[in-house]
Amino acid sequence: HYKQGIQSQVEYAAPEVSYVSVEILRGRMLIPRDKTGTADPYVSLKVGDNRYRTVTKKKTLNPAWNEKFLIPVALPVDDAQ
Repeated sequence: HYKQGIQSQVEYAAPEVSYVSVEILRGRMLIPRDKTGTADPYVSLKVGDNRYRTVTKKKTLNPAWNEKFLIPVALPVDDAQ
């Protein structure tokens, strides 16, 4: 970038990204939440500014989700390079 005869250069080191795998398998003996003695459970996660949510399992106290989330995690940039 040139401006008024001055040369400048901006370098940006992009962070490396890795992933954390989170598996939501099942729930057991959950607390009933409705008049029929069941519940409509789901699991929600918040990592940083991102939210993740399983599907809702209707009318059960022993849900099986078997869902997997790959959550990106930025590794710190080594400024010494």
